[in-house]
Amino acid sequence: LESADVRGIDVALLVDPARVAVTSAELARACTALNTGIVDAASDCAAGEWPLYSRPPLAVGLTVDGEPLLVFVMHMKSKRGGAIETAPRRLAQAAHIAELVAAELAVNPEAGVLVLGDLNDYDLSPPLQVLTANGHLVNVLQQVPAAQRYSYNFGGVSQLIDGILVSPALAARLAEVTIQHVN
Repeated sequence: LESADVRGIDVALLVDPARVAVTSAELARACTALNTGIVDAASDCAAGEWPLYSRPPLAVGLTVDGEPLLVFVMHMKSKRGGAIETAPRRLAQAAHIAELVAAELAVNPEAGVLVLGDLNDYDLSPPLQVLTANGHLVNVLQQVPAAQRYSYNFGGVSQLIDGILVSPALAARLAEVTIQHVN
């Protein structure tokens, strides 16, 4: 689904139609009092509010081998413009997703929920802490050995700025976690 990102960056999810049926797909737009400077005609923000995302999360309802799953595909605000200057927006984005996950788990505590993508922040950063603070999401990449826990290499420095967070019901079924180092 098209986003308002001026660089044309959108998020997507690839599925295997032999095992997966897509039951719904929508952009999880939100508004904020933060002046993001984003222009998005599809966002219905009140006066004095701005769209929270230039690349809203893609919320996809799936049935995988007959079991329901809700996936949020993320591409959070980058640190372009400065880590400190952009942190409030990543925190607000994390809080928004945490609210959506909490709402889903309030209806069904055993729901399979997956949040993944380019979180543009480190695995122990405040936005990741917001996402995992209430116990509704588990950062499964924490299970990868520290020396292998990176998803990106920038200027020779390996970093983990991508994430895979799952609801407790999915975490309990997890067999293995690994990261493919393809940058």
